[in-house]
Amino acid sequence: MKRLILAPLLITLSFLNMGFMGKPKLEALYCDQEKYMKASNDEMWKNYPWIFDNKTGKLYDYDDFLNEISPLNEWRLDDEIYTYKSRLENNKLKIVESEKNLKYPDRRYLIDLKAKKSTSFNVDTPEDKLVWPCERLDLPKGVKINY
Repeated sequence: MKRLILAPLLITLSFLNMGFMGKPKLEALYCDQEKYMKASNDEMWKNYPWIFDNKTGKLYDYDDFLNEISPLNEWRLDDEIYTYKSRLENNKLKIVESEKNLKYPDRRYLIDLKAKKSTSFNVDTPEDKLVWPCERLDLPKGVKINY
């Protein structure tokens, strides 16, 4: 009799746990030239900070008009479409940015989360690296997060 009750109870608990364990913990970093780091928090959010899950490195995008964060699959600017791949490895966020129409070469970003520093370069010219400081941002008040 106890076995008959125990099985449904364990199944119910596992389903309840899935809802609490599956949500990512998001962090946001704004990386730019030193002179732009003095911008207000609102301006930094409008200038495309990196938003990522601090366990997997999966990227997210912020829509300031709707005040919501959604997974970043692709990003459009006029007739250009950018796609992103990312992962977190040894406290470093690795990002590959690709432009679908192949007008521009892939761009790589390596963000050291401890040092708060971003290094980026085009795949065609890896010797031309840009290194910028990064600053952590608090998520906007009342933001809706679409996981």
